[in-house]
Amino acid sequence: MKDKDEFVVDVLGIAAFCSARGLRLTRTEPVPSKRGILAFVFADPEHRGAALVGEFFTNGSICARDFDREITRVKGLIWDFVHPSTKRQVFGRDVEPLQPRYFPESGK
Repeated sequence: MKDKDEFVVDVLGIAAFCSARGLRLTRTEPVPSKRGILAFVFADPEHRGAALVGEFFTNGSICARDFDREITRVKGLIWDFVHPSTKRQVFGRDVEPLQPRYFPESGK
């Protein structure tokens, strides 16, 4: 049974929008009626979730940088759910940098 002070959504964009607008993401859980879909559970003691969904669909404004940060975080949670045994690689941290070869090797 869901707590009355929680807001649950299973749409990626809405989850990132709500998170960027200040709702605190508390956990994720699989959606029983939709195979392979992950629901995002937010703490919502002020019951702002429904209003934020309305803003999302009526062109609510948000800082692009905040939305990008949150969409990346939410996508990472989905990746971890779909691929629990693999480590997600973040470019620039877990990946060896490419070394360009501007000049051919001269050994002849």
